[in-house]
Amino acid sequence: MSRRAFTYAELLCVIGIAAVIWMLLIPGLVRGRNRADETACIGNLRNVSWALGMYAQDHNGWLPPALTGLSPRYLHDPDVYCCPRVESALARFPDEPSPVPAGAPHYAYRPGLAHDDLPQEAVAWDRGPWHRGGANVLYLSGAVEHMGEAQLDHLNHLPGPQWAGAGP
Repeated sequence: MSRRAFTYAELLCVIGIAAVIWMLLIPGLVRGRNRADETACIGNLRNVSWALGMYAQDHNGWLPPALTGLSPRYLHDPDVYCCPRVESALARFPDEPSPVPAGAPHYAYRPGLAHDDLPQEAVAWDRGPWHRGGANVLYLSGAVEHMGEAQLDHLNHLPGPQWAGAGP
């Protein structure tokens, strides 16, 4: 009775093919995860936009002095203040310092605005360039758009007390 087994060359060939397939799949999986995080972040900012609108209706058109002023009456889920890209980075690199102060929202917020100010005013945005080299920005109109790193740097460094807490 003869035994049939893989030869060493056949085994190396199968392992090589599996490695090539794996190397082709990894970038797509990473891009998919990054897009999912970006979509969740946009959803968070849209929820913040709706909560800001409800807050403004109850406070003569004025927005809250701090983003966390929306909780718990207007935003019930504290996870809305957390960008999923930051959460995944903190989970993957627990020994690295956090890019966001402990207990602070992951989104910068511009206080002192009223609901009837210019709709193109940025009201909340990612504190860092965590999405495709930029950030998601919420405008008073309720629109959420991607902003490049240079524009984000401009938002984070505008002078004046109304920008307090906008930087990391």
